[in-house]
Amino acid sequence: MYINDTDGVPFTRGDASNITAYVPGNSFLFWMKSGATFQMNNSELHYCGYYYESSNYDHSGLWINTNNTIIENNTFTNNDYGIVLFDAHHNTISGNNVTDSGWHGFYLNNCTYNNLFDNSALNNYFDGFALYSSSNNNLTGNSAVDNNYGFILSSGSNNNTLAGNIAVDNFDHGFALYSNSYNNLSGNDATNNDEGFWLESSSYNNLTGNTATSNYKYGFLLLSSSNNNNLSGNIALNNPCGFFLNYSSDNVLFDNWAVNSSGEGYVLVGGSGNDLSGSVVANFLMVRVVEMFGSPLSGVDVRIDVDGATVFEGQTGVGGYTDWVQVAYQVYSGLTPLETVVEVWVTGIGYRVVDMSSSHTETFTKIFSQGLVSLVVIYSAVQGTTASQTVLFNGIIYGVILAAIVITYYVLRRKT
Repeated sequence: MYINDTDGVPFTRGDASNITAYVPGNSFLFWMKSGATFQMNNSELHYCGYYYESSNYDHSGLWINTNNTIIENNTFTNNDYGIVLFDAHHNTISGNNVTDSGWHGFYLNNCTYNNLFDNSALNNYFDGFALYSSSNNNLTGNSAVDNNYGFILSSGSNNNTLAGNIAVDNFDHGFALYSNSYNNLSGNDATNNDEGFWLESSSYNNLTGNTATSNYKYGFLLLSSSNNNNLSGNIALNNPCGFFLNYSSDNVLFDNWAVNSSGEGYVLVGGSGNDLSGSVVANFLMVRVVEMFGSPLSGVDVRIDVDGATVFEGQTGVGGYTDWVQVAYQVYSGLTPLETVVEVWVTGIGYRVVDMSSSHTETFTKIFSQGLVSLVVIYSAVQGTTASQTVLFNGIIYGVILAAIVITYYVLRRKT
């Protein structure tokens, strides 16, 4: 069976094949049984499937129980499930939009070697993408927005690859692994979910280069004996807690960054044998330069060093500000956090060691005399809520001097 549009162009929707219920309240079923050949391109499916408990989910929506199908650039709305793959292998599912399903958007059960890429799951009642007892599947470049779960792997879904996917504004977890092993998650982004990445009773997984931003509880959470996992190069930004390990052991967390956490960057409860070497707790730093009477000075050379290594080198711009700079405050050796030395250098003024431990205000004065000219330097750390906010300068000017330069340091650590 081949379902297509007229011109073969996915962006012209007026000529799409449209399969829908004559009466929306009267649902229908759509089966591709074992041995069938099926392809669906640039078309639509609506009001397919209904809620009914069955072991093979053949009541649910577009039900694929065959191999080597191609489902590309289609729109699925108001179905019970969007696309169901049951005991189906080597299928290609790409460029599809699944919206407002009664349960799951994309559902794989007992499936292997399927490729799902560039699909989107929006506002589905339960999961955007769900893999149950499914292995060796590849999910790349998909997005899950405003579902209950974004991406969930459960019940022995092992050896799957999730790369470059996005989970945003989901009610519960962005990416969740339950009782799974040997999965690879790389380059995924979880934003504004309850938790970014959740591993429960899941071991020997690799999480590399993922980002968890502004989630409501945790960036990365490992619990219930999630052991022997490798987390490297991940970033937890603007979460209450960056990385939380709960009764999980022998995990290696290398070169991860917990940035601007309102609570703790790393929390370990129970468990043993974990290694956080090279992982970092970081906050944000901004420098502002103004002259004595408050006029900003642009084009002033500024450098920021952490333990002697330069992490920022540039000039003040509009308003006398540098950009926000992500600065390591602590670096772990094993389970021990070691505080760094942060130095800010300003051309013609010298340098100052800056406290990066929390959001606060520091004011320093230093006077240099050159004949009738004196320079006054004021350092200020001002708390904020996001790394992109605009912070107004409220420094105090000391003395009546012929000329002065005021330098302001803003250290940002998010508060609840």
